[in-house]
Amino acid sequence: MKKNIYLYASFVFAVALLMVPASAFSYTGNVTLTQGMTFSLDGTHVESTTSGLGALENFSHTYDNGTGFGYEVTYYSWGAFLDAINGVSSASDWSEYWNFYVNGNASDVGASSYECTAGDVLVFAYGPWGANETTASDVVNITVEAIHPFPGWTDGVMMVNGTALDVDGHRESNTTAFAAFHEASQVGNFSYDYTYYDEWGFFVGPVGGVDYTPGPPQKYWQFWYNGAPSMTGMSGVQVKAGDVVELLYGPDGMAYGDAEYAVSITIDDMLAFPGWEGTVALDNSTFLFSPSENPGAEYLVNNDTDLGALVQASGAGFFDLYTSDMYYATYGTFSLEGIAHTNQTPTWSYYWAVYINDDYAPTGLGGNRVETGDVVRFTYTEYATGAELTHVNITVGNVSGTADTTGPAHGTGPNTATIRWQTQVEEAPDGSPLLYDGKVYIATWPDMFFGETDEEMYLYSFDASTGALGWKNTLADGYGSVAPLAVGADKIFARGTNGVLYAVNAVSGATVWSTPLDDPAVVIPWSQVNSGPCVWNNRLFVLSALNGTMNVFTLDGALMYQKETGGTIEYFTTPVGYGDTVYFAGNGTHTLYAIDDLTYQERWNVTTQELIRSSPVCGGGNVYFSTYDSLFAVNAIDGSPGWAVPINGTTGTPALKDGFLYVGETDGLHCYNAATGAEEWHFSSAKVSVSPATDAANVYFATSNAAGTVYALDAVSGGEVWHYTQTAPSDGNWASFYSSSPATADGRLYIGGEYYNNVYCFGPAIPGVTPGGGGDGPDPVSPSPPSVPLTSLTLTPGTFTTTGESGKTYNVSTTTALGVLNAAGLSFGVDDGFYNEYGSLFVDEIGGLANSGSSGWMYMVNGASPGSGANTYTLTTGDEVVWYWSESMSSTPAASDHVYGYKVTIAATTGGSSGDGGTGGGTGDTAATGSSTVGRLSTIGLPAGASLTIDHNRMVLSIDMAAAAAAGENVAMEQNTFIVTRGGATLFIRFVDYKVVGGIISGQVESIRVVTLPVGTDLPDAGHVTVTVGAVLYSMPFGAQIITSLGTGPSPEELQDLLASLSDAPYPAAVACAVDVSEIHLVNGEDIGAAIVTIGMDESWVRAHGGAKSLYILHIGNDGNVEIIVPTVRFEGSTVCIEAESPAGLSSFVLIAAGEPPVADITSEGEETPEADAAGGETEPTQTPFPALAGLAGAGLAIAWRSTGYDRKQN
Repeated sequence: MKKNIYLYASFVFAVALLMVPASAFSYTGNVTLTQGMTFSLDGTHVESTTSGLGALENFSHTYDNGTGFGYEVTYYSWGAFLDAINGVSSASDWSEYWNFYVNGNASDVGASSYECTAGDVLVFAYGPWGANETTASDVVNITVEAIHPFPGWTDGVMMVNGTALDVDGHRESNTTAFAAFHEASQVGNFSYDYTYYDEWGFFVGPVGGVDYTPGPPQKYWQFWYNGAPSMTGMSGVQVKAGDVVELLYGPDGMAYGDAEYAVSITIDDMLAFPGWEGTVALDNSTFLFSPSENPGAEYLVNNDTDLGALVQASGAGFFDLYTSDMYYATYGTFSLEGIAHTNQTPTWSYYWAVYINDDYAPTGLGGNRVETGDVVRFTYTEYATGAELTHVNITVGNVSGTADTTGPAHGTGPNTATIRWQTQVEEAPDGSPLLYDGKVYIATWPDMFFGETDEEMYLYSFDASTGALGWKNTLADGYGSVAPLAVGADKIFARGTNGVLYAVNAVSGATVWSTPLDDPAVVIPWSQVNSGPCVWNNRLFVLSALNGTMNVFTLDGALMYQKETGGTIEYFTTPVGYGDTVYFAGNGTHTLYAIDDLTYQERWNVTTQELIRSSPVCGGGNVYFSTYDSLFAVNAIDGSPGWAVPINGTTGTPALKDGFLYVGETDGLHCYNAATGAEEWHFSSAKVSVSPATDAANVYFATSNAAGTVYALDAVSGGEVWHYTQTAPSDGNWASFYSSSPATADGRLYIGGEYYNNVYCFGPAIPGVTPGGGGDGPDPVSPSPPSVPLTSLTLTPGTFTTTGESGKTYNVSTTTALGVLNAAGLSFGVDDGFYNEYGSLFVDEIGGLANSGSSGWMYMVNGASPGSGANTYTLTTGDEVVWYWSESMSSTPAASDHVYGYKVTIAATTGGSSGDGGTGGGTGDTAATGSSTVGRLSTIGLPAGASLTIDHNRMVLSIDMAAAAAAGENVAMEQNTFIVTRGGATLFIRFVDYKVVGGIISGQVESIRVVTLPVGTDLPDAGHVTVTVGAVLYSMPFGAQIITSLGTGPSPEELQDLLASLSDAPYPAAVACAVDVSEIHLVNGEDIGAAIVTIGMDESWVRAHGGAKSLYILHIGNDGNVEIIVPTVRFEGSTVCIEAESPAGLSSFVLIAAGEPPVADITSEGEETPEADAAGGETEPTQTPFPALAGLAGAGLAIAWRSTGYDRKQN
């Protein structure tokens, strides 16, 4: 993000009236201003000294040899308004006020917004609207005599140890070189801009209005540290007293002292640590800790301890810890030697003490367990007097049971199946319970009774002991929540099934704020609404379902950072914080990411062969996670592989306790050794899709089947302790525990069950509470599969190659159902696990969307599902092939969010070009064999090495050109435009400005334009025709596709009928071609702006039909409106290029030649033509191959004319 920042002055000018009002005063004089400096009138709003208001401020102090005059301003949302000068104030009814003129003209901006230049004459004239220097009663006339360049700045600053700097939400230690520069700008009242990079922090420039000069020679601001150029950015240098931090402006390689401008800052002193107070969230996992006095040693420490709380606080407050392990061998704890350079003395005359809830901690650091609500206080005390000199005061906001704050808390659970209380809610309580401050929070989503019309879904708060309802919040009408909840700052954070993140007051239940995570116009599949938020280090980490974007918010809802991973987020995978790192799955890309929890810089990533189904689980220096059939352990620090073992299918998150992992699988609960992955025991049951909970003795889980069962097992042996089973419904539905994971605390267990919609609390009984049940619902209905839109596609006989998951390469016929994907240019992957037995390749991924569980890709040919692999099904001309994403075996293409349909023609010859094959997909070209319609599918996307950050209404692109080139990407920079060709399209991304740092180009995006690669064919009348389509994009729609079809189009007669009722429309004498454009994940007017279609063809057709002036392009919109465009025409040799631009976006375009309409035959009244009589008075309808043109004949059309001119290069 780049932001202009003008920092506040360290003092406020007095603007009280210095003179009594004078009658008809006129003050005239000159001022000299200085570039790049600032001032403040109220200590809050910052003004430039070279603004019109800055000139008035200067003149008010220098007029009449310093006698000066006073003035007053009022600040509104749009800026400063001048109320009074020398006691003459604006009238209350605004009949008279201060008019502002620049060089004799009324200014169209206020004085605070106008930037002066040398020679400007500024006039402030009091009177009615339009009063000027001549007619006004009171006048201030100021000539800007000169504007001096930025003088630079040289002085000292004082820094403070152990505190954090926050500039627009970007936080770093207050002892960096950038923090020193920031402090100097406040003291020196000079302005600066910055660009913030996730990898490096703050990049400064311009300073004092002095900006980068492209040269030659190029000049820019360079960071010097203690007299030498720094090889590290300002955010990466920690300063100390006596250091000199300098920003020097000049060319590369300049000598010290040769800078044109300089800001030189001496660190005069580093002040003592002022203390820290705040709230942290902990979990009951473990972390690796290395004491500062023995950094080579590593110890496994519990997170929910005083040391765990102090480590979290040090990360939030940017202060250092100094610890010793000298007593660890004896006591198993550490000693605290110092915090933020404030160290206890060897004689203990000054020392650090630890208190928990005002009681002295009984054991050493790391040995004192803490709970939610505890206050841990570290005090630095003088021994002789007992006086506290500074302190760190930590409130434990929440202790959860997994390494993040999203999952169920793992306190002590019950020893029997006694139900303490239960309550029935309106819909299915499939959300996992969250325990906080004596309450249990749980969310609902639609239950199994699909015929209901009054579904009411809520986020509930119940008293954890009695089950009494505290409140319920609808979040949004018609939407519920099933994702894990999170808590922070007394707010419950919930992800709605509508893709919106909600913050709800934990006490009142009122929605505090909400923000969309996904496109609200897109219906999100059920499998993609399950990823919950994570509160970590006073930040909220949450994933967007549709594109895998990691979003980081403050707890007040301000967006801090975004990182897109690509692909969708499926199943219950939620970000997790552990130490100073946040781990999350971009599971559409099968990748686990680790990012710094403060800078958000990526530390490492690991890619698997399958979707990651679980949240990461952290402990013992490892991160554990699972796919459907594998359980993995990787190193938490660098992502290096530990071990991987096969499992029997899972969607839940493992539980980690005492060195063992408990994993729910399709055949029950399994226990694995966390160090080796070896299985310890297996308890057989129905499928387990929830995440287990643990306490000191037991492990708790529940099953997903018709009669869902809650189990408690001995955690060591796997022996059953107790169970409770819901009654199986008689109507064929399931009373399962599908996704509500158990939460345990205070001898109780909380969980939500399907069908009966009960929220259960197991624990010591409350008299009068008994289990319930009941409910009924209709039989499921399977709709018949309707037809889907088809794109014409020509397959040229031959073969292409594809690589299976095993790494083997296969030759596949281009005229098979799999060949359709190849020719269409779709990226896909194949599972070859059954090839040796059946010879079949099964598609398990298309366009980055991979099969998962019962959901996956299916295909139909002519409305039926073949029983063989797509590589073995041979097609013939006329076959209709539909590939679609299926949520179950009963799904149909009409119910799918992802459908690709094609009508196949098998080419009679081997000419033309087909896709290039492989899992990366082809170019999208189809064979040019004289067929009436050919097409291209173009996919829009960024290359390897590129990332796009969206900040409100601005986009910032970063691209590592070397990484892109190494990955084989076709990329280039031309002036300020980045160009990439991939997926059948070329993107032109224009920068407002950009910088190149370390080989990485980064800058704010001004515009994005896409142009498809050409598609061409021979048409019966027009000869060889090629076409490209282009469009201005308002955003970067990842995964979007443009399908371009080129063909003969409708006949002249059909167009004559279409336009006959319009007197001003051209008469279509001939049709050259038609271009039909359809879009996937793109919307005209929202994602797409103006569109351009370019048609190339032989000049002979144009000359034979009246020349360039006879040409028109009909743009037929998706809404039925017709736009008549006079195109630009260029003759280049024997080729003519015809181009039309439309503000209405992409749809269908028809190139016609206009002519004179024929004279109609006149028949006698009542006489019928033989043709009409023979046909019975009816005309057989003609079907158009272009869906966007269908149904327009006879409709009332809205016509818009647009001329783009023509240019003849030869006669």
